[in-house]
Amino acid sequence: MITKKQGIQGQPQHDQQKLTNVGDNLWRSDKSKKYYAIFKRNGKQIKRSLKTADKQLAQGKLAELRTKVDQLDTGDAAKIAFSVLDKKGKVVGGLLRQYIDHKLGNMLAKTKNLNIDDSKTFALAFNGQPVRNINLKAIEIWAAKRKQEVCGDTFNRQLGLLKRIFSYAVTHGIRLDNPATKIDRAKSQRVEPAIPTRQEFSELVTEIRKTSLDAAEFFEAMGYSGARVSEIGGDRKYKYPPLVWNGEKTNINFEAGTFTVVGKKRRSRTVPLFAPLRELLLRRKARLLEPPKPTDRVFKIEDPRGSVTTACKSLGWAPSRFTDHDCRHFFCSNCIELGIDFKVIAAWLGHVDGGILVARTYGHLRQEHSMIMATKMNFSVTQNSPNPTVENPAKTQA
Repeated sequence: MITKKQGIQGQPQHDQQKLTNVGDNLWRSDKSKKYYAIFKRNGKQIKRSLKTADKQLAQGKLAELRTKVDQLDTGDAAKIAFSVLDKKGKVVGGLLRQYIDHKLGNMLAKTKNLNIDDSKTFALAFNGQPVRNINLKAIEIWAAKRKQEVCGDTFNRQLGLLKRIFSYAVTHGIRLDNPATKIDRAKSQRVEPAIPTRQEFSELVTEIRKTSLDAAEFFEAMGYSGARVSEIGGDRKYKYPPLVWNGEKTNINFEAGTFTVVGKKRRSRTVPLFAPLRELLLRRKARLLEPPKPTDRVFKIEDPRGSVTTACKSLGWAPSRFTDHDCRHFFCSNCIELGIDFKVIAAWLGHVDGGILVARTYGHLRQEHSMIMATKMNFSVTQNSPNPTVENPAKTQA
């Protein structure tokens, strides 16, 4: 008979759970009446609650557990550490290194780097610890600390990655279970995008123009096209090509009234050369001393962020009041207010979900537009009624 003590060490133990053997590796609690599986594997005892008081069901779960235990790796993988770091803190070994090499290899460079950055918190928390020895309590300690350090959305993203890493360990017979699945997600702290009004957009462009014409027109181009900053300025780190006048990939076709945006491993898309954007590009082209070469950049800079921050300060706004990405919000909001279909907007933005993300993210309209639309709600049951309201129908009929 096995006795399991409950309570705090050093205090009288009034409540004890007794497990009685009722079958091959099958035990039953006298308190909860639930069944447990207890057996040895390579000299180590494995004990798991089967979470049922039904013996037939418990026997079925025991059989499943035996199968999982039989699949556990007994070689070097059984002793593998969660992570091994070098002196600079880089992951050079362990399960985490395997996961990065085998599961993140085909991701977009930007997404892969985000996953690697997220994994650093696990690498530090569980560095050198055998994967099999990391229990729920250790993960709970990490989770409690991490929730205090980052916002809810960031924590949930990192928790999702940790669950996938432990799932990888289970799949390869390194662990029997995935303890991270028992950690609750944090409450999402969704922040509505700060959409510039048309007046604010105009004021900001005017202010940016005072210090950098290139940055001002870059900012305008994003607001008039909905393109991401890297789709216009390019990104040398991730090898995204910039918008050029008439290159093989990214190009502007004034005759066809279109422009094409593309990034490395991104799906190329050709969208209309919207009137405000067309006028802006023609204005830039007219200022050139000689016709541009097909592969010449439309804008000299990669990102106008610094100029935008400076302009926000000059206008008395918070430095982060508007960002590059808010131009994308500005574009989408204006499209919606003009009655353009979500599916069409999604295609212009490069989304492949048919407008679901656009509807969820940009479906709310600016307060200014909402109030204007509210003035059209002027109908009433009593207004312009062909028959005046009769206070006492009975008297009228009499």
